[in-house]
Amino acid sequence: MRDAIFSQMLVPLIQGTLRYLWKTDAAFGTASNKELGELWAFSTAILPMLVDGDFRFWPVLNLISTNG
Repeated sequence: MRDAIFSQMLVPLIQGTLRYLWKTDAAFGTASNKELGELWAFSTAILPMLVDGDFRFWPVLNLISTNG
């Protein structure tokens, strides 16, 4: 039961990360500080759960943290 609830709680975090990755894409213009902050908030919440010992994701975390 706990795992089912936890997986459902991840959905909005993933959706928020994808939304703000799209909004802050340089191909669509400049991103506001609010959008960069939202991207940082969502991505820092979700990436540690995705990494879970797989260090191939750390460059993504570093890229987002330096651009956000």
